[in-house]
Amino acid sequence: MLGSLINILPSLGCWIYCHLLGIDDSNPVLLLSETSFLFRNQGIIKALKKRMPALKIVLYLTNTIGSYHDSEAYIISAIQAKNLFDMIITFDEIDSIKYSLYHFEGIYSCLDTLVRKDHTVDYDLYFCGLDKGRLPILIQLYDSLSDKGVKCRFDIISNDRTIERNGIEYLNQNLCYKEMLQRASRSKALLEILADPLRSSPTLRTYEAIALNKKLLTNNQQINQKVWYSSNQIQIIGNIDKIDVKFITNAIDSHLCIDSDRFDPNNFINFIKHNLNTSNDNQYE
Repeated sequence: MLGSLINILPSLGCWIYCHLLGIDDSNPVLLLSETSFLFRNQGIIKALKKRMPALKIVLYLTNTIGSYHDSEAYIISAIQAKNLFDMIITFDEIDSIKYSLYHFEGIYSCLDTLVRKDHTVDYDLYFCGLDKGRLPILIQLYDSLSDKGVKCRFDIISNDRTIERNGIEYLNQNLCYKEMLQRASRSKALLEILADPLRSSPTLRTYEAIALNKKLLTNNQQINQKVWYSSNQIQIIGNIDKIDVKFITNAIDSHLCIDSDRFDPNNFINFIKHNLNTSNDNQYE
């Protein structure tokens, strides 16, 4: 009944539907992200809650609120609306404090059916994402690394296409998630560029790299504070000219990879179950 309405975290849709919404038939839970069709249609959310009084609706913010320049005001108004969501969770620690939201960091499950099995490597470094003001540093990185022999593939969703490079493709919209993962799986390393490198919470790129057993090149200056951090798999960008190119181009030692099981979605589900059971009148911790 609710399955056709669900548009949640990439690669988790069917799994969450079976195991989260099926926790208790008399107390269904609907999990949404801020990119969901339903999130943009509050009238449908209100109608669902009216028709199904036992329904709990959980919103999980997968990006920083400030990164949505065109819809930041809408997101803020939605999360502050009374009785719209029973629980709001963000991956970002700073946003959780600023807006009094639940904080949960580290959830990912890469479905084997979404990625290639032949382990073909077509490029050394892959990036995919919105411009979000990051285009200048992406161009700088591309040029610097390409000059040193790194084969880069950058898929950038941007209206600014004045700077052309052989390995950069400008897109009008996001790739479908399956295609993005397919391209990521054909690379030795993934590139993560935070709009604010001093924010402590990793993005989805970090968890994709770990799940795919890929190296990660990131400007997240706080990532080495994570208990699971490993310099064997993650390199932090300081001075672009001093990036260790061999880290990117050399094959990864799978025995030294970070254990992806620590990001098992079961941990997230248990977090939701516990806090929904202990929440009182929609007040957040």
